[in-house]
Amino acid sequence: GSEMCIRDRIDRGKPLGRAHAHDGGGLGVRRAHRDAEHARDQQAARRRDVRAELEAQYNFISSRGVEVDHADNHCATLYGINGRRFYIDAYNFCAEHSLPYRFPKTPGFLSRQIDREAPGVIKCFQKIIVGAGERRGVGLLDDLVSNPWSMDRIKDYDTLRKYYLDAVENCIDGVTEIFMHPAYPIDDKPGEWTKRVYELRLLQSGDLLEAARRNNIELVSWSVFRDLGKI
Repeated sequence: GSEMCIRDRIDRGKPLGRAHAHDGGGLGVRRAHRDAEHARDQQAARRRDVRAELEAQYNFISSRGVEVDHADNHCATLYGINGRRFYIDAYNFCAEHSLPYRFPKTPGFLSRQIDREAPGVIKCFQKIIVGAGERRGVGLLDDLVSNPWSMDRIKDYDTLRKYYLDAVENCIDGVTEIFMHPAYPIDDKPGEWTKRVYELRLLQSGDLLEAARRNNIELVSWSVFRDLGKI
């Protein structure tokens, strides 16, 4: 897959495309440090520059023999949460390149991430974003699952394990992605890093695969969108 990296903070990263937003703001592929400059960057960027950067990144990857099977935006700059309509440019890009986009259709994802029922205005905004993708024929995830809790709430491995096993047990119809940030232990990174260690342990245990088998859930790749004719 390809993560579409549109710079959301001021730093020394350089865009792959030639276009820049004014005031040093604009587009690039790295992160940095200051929230005030972060907001200024997103407001300064122009949509035509965003699209040029997406094409530049796609061409850079493809020219090196990588077959891109989907697109996502890890920092959410292209999801509309910054008040800009960059998600339209992302959808147009995906439609032209026949790529599914990593954005969930169910509002349940939002409620889980904020650990309460999502406000109506947020649900409405998500519906607008989903509709924009569907009108362009872009394949979207039906659901996206990731544990949002801190270690203060998780406490131990069994709690995290139960969260993800319950997610598999209650998986909705369609294509669901479960994502984690697994990692090996690091001596000088206790605390929240432990969550990543627990996630690695869970993935290595085989428990998720067994739960999927028990619930007749098929493990798929992003190519399923093409197989199902969703892009």
